[in-house]
Formats: sequence, structure tokens, C-alpha cells
Amino acid sequence: MTMVSACILYLDEIELTMQKRFVPDEFSALFQESDRIETPDPDGGEPDIEYRATRKSILKRLDVMGCTAALAKRRFEEWRTEQIHDQESYLSEVEPDRDHKQNEELIALSELTWEEWCLRVPVVLSSLYEFDSYIDETDRRMKEFGEKPWLWFDGLDSLISVRAILEAAPDVHEISLNVGHLIGGGWIDADKKICTEKIRIVAARGQPVGPAIILAEGKSDVAVLKASIRCFHPDLTEFVTFLDHSEFKVDGGASYVVKFLKAFAAARIPANIVAVFDNDAAGLAAYKQALSLNLPDNMACIHLPDIELARAYPTIGPQGTHDANINGRACGIEIYLGKAALSSNGTLRPVRWTGYDQRADTYQGEVDEKESVQEAFLMAMRMGTCEIETDYPEMQLVWQTILEAIALTAERAQEHGRPPPEL
Repeated sequence: MTMVSACILYLDEIELTMQKRFVPDEFSALFQESDRIETPDPDGGEPDIEYRATRKSILKRLDVMGCTAALAKRRFEEWRTEQIHDQESYLSEVEPDRDHKQNEELIALSELTWEEWCLRVPVVLSSLYEFDSYIDETDRRMKEFGEKPWLWFDGLDSLISVRAILEAAPDVHEISLNVGHLIGGGWIDADKKICTEKIRIVAARGQPVGPAIILAEGKSDVAVLKASIRCFHPDLTEFVTFLDHSEFKVDGGASYVVKFLKAFAAARIPANIVAVFDNDAAGLAAYKQALSLNLPDNMACIHLPDIELARAYPTIGPQGTHDANINGRACGIEIYLGKAALSSNGTLRPVRWTGYDQRADTYQGEVDEKESVQEAFLMAMRMGTCEIETDYPEMQLVWQTILEAIALTAERAQEHGRPPPEL
């Protein structure tokens, strides 16, 4: 089905869909510029250019854009209910005396549960363009690209449809976007950065906003998060951004994060925003204050998670040295940077209790030589010699918590941007 002057979205070798003359935002939103692969033309012509990423990476990106598996299922159920209603209404008007239970389309829709749709997708994809052979009415409808396609039930321009198809096709390994035909046809320049120049699409039906914004308490937190995402989630580096305290000399601290949230909410900033508070006395007090603000749906607040390492961590206080549970009292970002960074001469650097926080009714503390802990971690990230999967379980959990919060805010934006079906 390859056509000149069209970009083509592939699932492995399957041409899923295409668009003539330009690259839709929905296609470019799946990729980042680091996915770009250029293959020189042996005859000296324009290079063949495509963007390629693994199914796992694309699913992660769809999550942070709010196109979650749960939302895809809900949209399918809404679509199916609406289709049944529309077909019944139509038949009641044009064929009032006919038994509608015998209508082939209604029979197919009534049997097409989400589970059944998912089971059929791999078969449909394997014979997507075999228009002269259909298993049954459902197979025929799922291969159609008309006004109400059953495969693209949320619309041909919908990332929710893409998410649903990928959920139902677990054997797919790579997703790619080939723009070589558009370049060859003169519709776009060979050096055009397709993804960099596009605004990410995260809300329903093309409401544009930028990457998700992460707020943290200070410049050291931001430095750690910026360095670690490149190692932990390199496939998401263009899908999130940070409020950078150091670049514009922005004040830091838990209380300032609350102030930023108030300002962004008052300005009705459309981007998805997640505020990350430390898991210490001051951070949790500010976190609770932020939760009381009744923030809009595109904003969320989290605190660094409780971790096993902190349940019995060495501490120093007026009563001497002893192990204590520092979750909620002294877990700044440094406690999540791995035992290697936290250790000095083979032992964990202790947390030193610094004072009593009346708001939280508990003691506040921080790890000794925290700058050294940060630098050791940042060095490990720069060198890339560490084992991400095994050496940093705490930081893995931090990013899991952040990304789940981003997905939740983005999913709410998707829901908010789409009116309910009219029945």
C-alpha cells in the first residue's frame, strides 16, 4: 500500500496508516528526535529517514500523554454503546417493522466486547489490506477505513486508537514513522526535525501543550532528576521538562513549590504539571498544604515514596547514634541515590537530626555530606557504568511514582478535553 508523498506509520513491517503531504501531530507525538534514523541513498539522492522506537517506549510515551490502557478500554466501551444506539435508532426510523435482532451489524456489535476486539486485532493486522476476503462481518468492519472504522474506533487521528491497537498486539516489537516519501516528493526538507518542531499532543482531539513539567524543591533535586532520566528513561527525555532553579536563579524549598503551584493554577497554565516534594518533615507538610489547594486536573502533587532502606537507617542526634525509620522525616532526594553514593568508607553516611518541625510534629533531618552523595550519583550517571536495574531500586521507585502521576494528570486532561457521547 506504499504511496509516494506520504508518511507511513509501521508496526514492524505492517503499514498501519499513512498521511499524504504532511506529518500529522499525532504521528510525531509518538517519537522524539533521538529516534531518527537516516539511511543514505546509494545513488546520491535524498536519504531515507524514519523515526523508530520499541513498543515498550511508545507505550511509556502514550502513558505520559494520558493515552493509557485503561482510558483506551473506556473509550472502546463508549464507542460500542454509541454505535449500538445509533444503529438501533437508524433501523427504527427506516425499517420500523423489521426485527432488529437479525441485523448483522447489531449482532456483531453485541458480541464485540473489549476482550474480543483485542483478540481480533492481530488477525486483522496480518491481513489489513486483503479487501476481498473477510472472516465475518466484524472482520470486514475492522478492516474498513470509512467514517466509523471499528479498528480506529476513537478516530483515525486519535492516539487512543493507537494505544488500543498496541495493547492488542503484544507481539509487535517496533513502531516506525517513515517520512522518506515526503522528502522525496518535496513536501518537507531532509533536515527538518519532525519531532523537535512539533508541540506534543496530550489532550483530546489535538489540544496542544508542552511536555509535562516537573517541579522539585531545589536545584539539587532538579539536577538529580535531569541526570537520572537520561539513564533510567532515555526514551522520555523530550516528553518531560523541569522548572530549572539554577538557570533563572529561582528560589527553592518546599514552600516555594506550593507558591509555584498557586501561580500556575491562577495563570491557568495548560501543561501537565507534577510537583515532587521530599519525603521529610518539611516536604510532607508542604505536600499536605498543596493537596488542600483544589488544584486543576492538569496538576498533581506527590512526595518521594517510602523505601525499605529508610526503615532502619543510621542517624545521629542528641541521644547518640542509632538506626531509625527516617521515612517522612529525613528522606531528601539523596537517600534515593543508591548505597554506593550514600556510603563512605564502606558504611552509609548517617542522617543528622537538625530540629523539631512543629507543623509535622516530628524531627527533621538530612544526610551528612549530602553534596558528596549528589556528586557521586551524578558522576555515576555521567559515566554510565552502573547497573540501573540493580544498583538503584530507590531511584527506580522515584521515577515510577513520578511517571504514574504524570500519566494520571494527562489522562484527566484527555477525559476533560472530550465531551461525553450524546445518547
